[in-house]
Amino acid sequence: MEIAHQQWGDAARKAGVDFTGFSEKAPLAARVAWAKQRSLGIGVVYARYSSKHQHSTEDQVRVCVEGAAKKGIYVPPEFLCVDEAVSGRRNQRDGLSRAKRILHERAASIFIVFKLSRLTRTSYQGGKFLNEDIVDEGLRAISVADDVDTNDKRSWRIQTGLRGIMDEEFIEIVSDHVREGLTGLFLKGWTTGALPVGYMPKLVEEAPKTRRNLPRTMPAIDPKAADLIRQHFELIANGMDISEELRRWRAANGPVDPRSTTEEMRYYSYRRMLAREAYTGRWKFGRKRNRWSAKRDTVQQIQQPEAEVKVATFEELRIVSDEIFHKVQEILSSRKIGPRSRRKKDPHQLWDLAIGLFVCEHCNRRFHMAGSQGRYMRCPNMDCPARAMVLRKKAVTVICDELKKMLLLDGAIIDDIVTAAVSSDSRCSDEVDTEILAKQNEIRALTARIRDLEDLLGSGDEEERRRRRANIIALDAQRSGLQSELATLQRRRNNGSNEPITRQQVEHHIQDILGVLNDATTGKLEPDVVGKGLDIFRNLVGGQIKVHAQRRLARKDWIVTGVFVPNLIGTLQKNLGGVSQESKMETTKEVFLVPPPFVDRIADEIRHLYDVEKKGFRVIADILNDKYKKNIGSGNCCAAYRRWYEMHNLLWPEPKTNTGRPRKNKAA
Repeated sequence: MEIAHQQWGDAARKAGVDFTGFSEKAPLAARVAWAKQRSLGIGVVYARYSSKHQHSTEDQVRVCVEGAAKKGIYVPPEFLCVDEAVSGRRNQRDGLSRAKRILHERAASIFIVFKLSRLTRTSYQGGKFLNEDIVDEGLRAISVADDVDTNDKRSWRIQTGLRGIMDEEFIEIVSDHVREGLTGLFLKGWTTGALPVGYMPKLVEEAPKTRRNLPRTMPAIDPKAADLIRQHFELIANGMDISEELRRWRAANGPVDPRSTTEEMRYYSYRRMLAREAYTGRWKFGRKRNRWSAKRDTVQQIQQPEAEVKVATFEELRIVSDEIFHKVQEILSSRKIGPRSRRKKDPHQLWDLAIGLFVCEHCNRRFHMAGSQGRYMRCPNMDCPARAMVLRKKAVTVICDELKKMLLLDGAIIDDIVTAAVSSDSRCSDEVDTEILAKQNEIRALTARIRDLEDLLGSGDEEERRRRRANIIALDAQRSGLQSELATLQRRRNNGSNEPITRQQVEHHIQDILGVLNDATTGKLEPDVVGKGLDIFRNLVGGQIKVHAQRRLARKDWIVTGVFVPNLIGTLQKNLGGVSQESKMETTKEVFLVPPPFVDRIADEIRHLYDVEKKGFRVIADILNDKYKKNIGSGNCCAAYRRWYEMHNLLWPEPKTNTGRPRKNKAA
């Protein structure tokens, strides 16, 4: 940034700019005011390169700032926006977004770029940006290398269109040449990309180096990995389950694709490995081709027709026989995976969209849909020690019920929420009001100074009149900045409203939240309200729900709980439109997503009544029937008593009566 500032200064001095009163270390506002006193425009520079092996942004910035200086434009180093290793086809770029924001806030009025191809790779998108974001907003754009200036109203559109078409055609021609060159390398048996699992690069003697000056290589079989692949093909051909084979692959520390971000073999990657025809020695090149989708703002891989695919057979690269390979493909075809069609085209409900909020406590990974018709969810990690299935609808319903209880528990909670929301809003509004008053006072003072200078503008000699005009321009620029800040503060104040938040508004909003939660638990949320319900649910639970699962004692099924930190006050503040603050309740909430059976829950109580208080099972059943308002029965009491000893890994005691013993024969 400092170098670019010096380069601009050198070019500006050559262009005859007066540097009296200029300081490179002065604040941005002071330097901008100085530039406006010298009638210099304020510009923002954008530079970009595509490949991670390029380093051209410094040269682009140098050419841009020098061109700006020649045209009487000042470019502060704070207004240099750069995107490195980012494709020009992408619309969402950090550097470009920052440049747009600077222009939108009117901190600068001139957009400068080295070439139009640095801005966008498609002609219609470049023209759209210049028309809508620059010209229609009363701004100016300059392409230094293309000699395009939007101030030239007659020719800039024609030049922009021609440059864009030429750049697009050039990229297509280059890509065709690159593709044909890679095809030639493939037919020679040389490496043209990432190698599949089971192969390693082998140096090609006396071959020319690559464009990156690296040694040329060709694929070769990795003996250790090849033996493991043959073993797995044979086991799956003999009927072994694919998931079990994947566990064995991981246990044997089987290799993974070096491009993997997780550094572990996943289920889908394992299936793709089993379906790779290269293991039979038949290698294909050009099966897919990248195509940029401007609508989706991403690259799509398009399947190419067979006539476009190059096939080569390398018997020295064979790992498995054709017979075993085709047998495994038949097994994979019979176990196809993919999105399941919904039997009923029902609209989405809250439990269909809230899966991403549930996080495994052990693996810290989001839950995925699972089970019959996707009604369940669980941790996607196959090695997770707590991979329990949770019914999605039941989990969301239980948490919604808990949130409703928290809101309706008693009036004190509602009073606390109302008081905190109102006091927070009042406190924030007071701070904003103080800032607004200070800005208004500064604007009044500047206006008075400008008026005084305007009254004296006609007096004095030429030098004094010139100095007063420069001071008026500087003060007017400073006043414009303060007016912009004042408008921002006024928008922040109560979201544009001058009325404070009242208790009635908060109570009404609480009722709205309760209504959304009620509709969510009953599945009555309308399609256009589900998104709003998800946003409210996410805010109420604090963003995520930690899921903890453990097995029942002496059983194989699971007990699952969900833990979350409620954020009731923050949700109210956010939805009421005031200046919100994240304020969560200190205590966490834990609810059963898969509760223990009723027999386990009453086991301790029954054991105490039976062993300590010496009551019989029928008497215990009568006591519990009155307590729980349900018919439990003496048989269930006996089962719960025995279950207590199972959970504590103890032997059942001898019965107190002759229960279960054979009766005596009366005839004897």
